Amino acid sequence: IVLLTGCSHKNKDTTFMLTRDDQFYALYNQKGKQLTNYNYKTFQEVKGVGYLVTDRDDKKSVISFEGEPIIEAGVYETLEAVDQMFYATKKVEVKKEDKDTKTVDPYLKSNLYVLNGEGKVLYQADSQTAILKSELPVIFKDNEYIVLYHEGEELYRGKETVKYVSRYKYSSSVVIGFN
Repeated sequence: IVLLTGCSHKNKDTTFMLTRDDQFYALYNQKGKQLTNYNYKTFQEVKGVGYLVTDRDDKKSVISFEGEPIIEAGVYETLEAVDQMFYATKKVEVKKEDKDTKTVDPYLKSNLYVLNGEGKVLYQADSQTAILKSELPVIFKDNEYIVLYHEGEELYRGKETVKYVSRYKYSSSVVIGFN
């Protein structure tokens, strides 16, 4: 049995994921050329970037539409597509006292990265930069709020507190909630 799934239809060259055993997928181009090995358990097309994939070892990575690595497997513990960017975290050991600490602030100040479609870090949550993980990334830095979209372009920059960002009914319209 061969299952064809996950086509990239808006690119000049169409690619698709194919499986022979319903367990692992490989990337093929429109001419039928195999671009990757049958290594991927899951995949998600990221518009304009490639595929967010999970390999046999449950490690996340991003590959281009040509099958080339953009973000290598295992560099980040988690990867999540957001527009043409990614949220990422690294594996860190959490101390017992940190587990017991509750936070009400939705802005994270550690272990969250916003990456562009090339895998480069745009922002890193730390003591100077907080990140709100919303439908689009919201950055709080230098007493300003920045909403990113597409490849990391600024959609909004200002002093008003941003509470959330969402897309209106899966369209290109964006709703920004202010305090």
